Amino acid sequence: RKLTTELIRKLPGRLLTEINKKIGFRLLAKTGEKSLLQLSKIVPLIGGLVSATIEGTSTYSVGRGAVTVFAQAT
Repeated sequence: RKLTTELIRKLPGRLLTEINKKIGFRLLAKTGEKSLLQLSKIVPLIGGLVSATIEGTSTYSVGRGAVTVFAQAT
């Protein structure tokens, strides 16, 4: 543990900055990947709800029109 600490202390500041950038980029990429995975699970659910609302509304409208037409015919 002491050896690692000493080696890190001897590294130039620029090198440490570059290492931190690379590590940060990888962590950000992993986080983004997980977020996209979660989003891809939610999108079909939202699409299903929107589709069900549109289908329900259109079916209701057609039913009301049919009742009006057939009520006038009798």
